[in-house]
Amino acid sequence: MSQTTETTTDMKAMANAIRFLSMDAIVQANDGHPGTPLGGADIATALFSRQLKFDPNAPRWPDRDRFVHSAGHGSMLIYSALHLCGYEALNIDQIRNFRVLGSNTPGHPEYHMDSGIETTTGPLGQGIGNAVGMAIAERVLNNRFGDEIVDHYTYAYTGDGCLMEGIAAEIIALAGHLRLGKLIFLWDDNRMTDDGVIEQAVSEDQVTRFTNNGWHVQRVDGHDPEAIAKAIEVAKQDDRPSMIACRTLIGFGIPRIQDDRAAHGGRITKEDTDAARANLGWSHEPFQIPNDLQQAWRRNGERGAAAAFDAGLTTVIHTSRGERVFGDTRERLAFGEQISAFLVDVVRGLPCELGFLVSKGGITSNEILSRGLELHTARVLGQVMAGCSVVRCPDTHPRFPGMPVVIFPGNVGADNGLVEVLARMSGPYH
Repeated sequence: MSQTTETTTDMKAMANAIRFLSMDAIVQANDGHPGTPLGGADIATALFSRQLKFDPNAPRWPDRDRFVHSAGHGSMLIYSALHLCGYEALNIDQIRNFRVLGSNTPGHPEYHMDSGIETTTGPLGQGIGNAVGMAIAERVLNNRFGDEIVDHYTYAYTGDGCLMEGIAAEIIALAGHLRLGKLIFLWDDNRMTDDGVIEQAVSEDQVTRFTNNGWHVQRVDGHDPEAIAKAIEVAKQDDRPSMIACRTLIGFGIPRIQDDRAAHGGRITKEDTDAARANLGWSHEPFQIPNDLQQAWRRNGERGAAAAFDAGLTTVIHTSRGERVFGDTRERLAFGEQISAFLVDVVRGLPCELGFLVSKGGITSNEILSRGLELHTARVLGQVMAGCSVVRCPDTHPRFPGMPVVIFPGNVGADNGLVEVLARMSGPYH
């Protein structure tokens, strides 16, 4: 992506637009998690204004970059950024209706492509697992169709909570092992949890952890958007997955809660937002964004629209590749229909087949599962398949003619991480 002409000062003002939209929405809802959108606003601004490839007017553009807000409790961060960029499904009324039942702005982000929400997050660690799945899917499709058709990055905004979860160990190891060079984690390193400082719960050095798992790692000031933007650019030049540790202050801008555990999920008041307005020099009324900042944010989307238009032309010009893409789309749709019919048939026929297998005697439940997969999967064989230890065991391993077997060393195939990876491999390109 070409860089914009915004200065660091402009980007900091743009970040304040995120902060005050978030504060105003949380105060109006009388609920929410202010710490993340206030502390992470500079990170989001650097990403959206300098690096992210997207088009608010074409939210389903297949080759858009993916942004996963894994720390979903701080949802006003992503809602504010997407609103400012011009997503119609996240207009100002939706921001005002934060946490109102039936709105597009629930307490934790829920999958809604027209709003720019790539996946549901909230359960800590789920988003980073989904992001790894998206990055694997990009690699598979890029290998098949080439850079002209598929060439995008997956970014995940993560906090300490996500990295504490067991799933993090699985997916960090997997991404490093596969060298997913188009995967970038932006870690909001605020050293604070809902219960207090991080040191009381975790002594692990995350930079060392990621490095030991084969990631490219950088440290930056999380309140310097220019430094963050440059770090993302450096990350893109490395063929390993990248983690950028962004040192921030939770609840940045509100004197009462800044760098305090109360910022995580504690309630804020109008008095707090008044103090923040004085502290950050923001003189605008609640939910009001000055025109110059609004236009600066909208330019981000306009830049993406130009890229989307160019991508469309490329697809038309490369006719042979275009035919392959559209043909593959039809294949995938037909494959989905086959899977549905296959599952219905299997469930209906299961009692008879199980009865036959059990009657043979001396056969275990694992072998029954494996033989059933072996008999049926050939009918709807896909491009990528993964399984747990039952189907990897030498004695019960199903045999799929023509399908290469790839074994990932270490405990990277454990159930939780595997499920979240596959969940977004299976459907991130709708």
